[in-house]
Amino acid sequence: MAQAGRIELSRDQARRCLAEVNEARLRSLTTGSLFDLLMLGHSFRLEIADPRLRDLAVGLLPGDLRSQL
Repeated sequence: MAQAGRIELSRDQARRCLAEVNEARLRSLTTGSLFDLLMLGHSFRLEIADPRLRDLAVGLLPGDLRSQL
């Protein structure tokens, strides 16, 4: 949605995904999908509310991607 210029829809979807995330969902994402979700959240100034899950999400990324956040 973001790539197609549907910014408001993309923001709403990112907000929903970040609000509903849990450990199993984080672990089920590919590295690329997890990175994209976190970058999208960052660009919209959104984040995972639970600090433990936020740390897990970042920790699941390889160091080179982690440093880009």
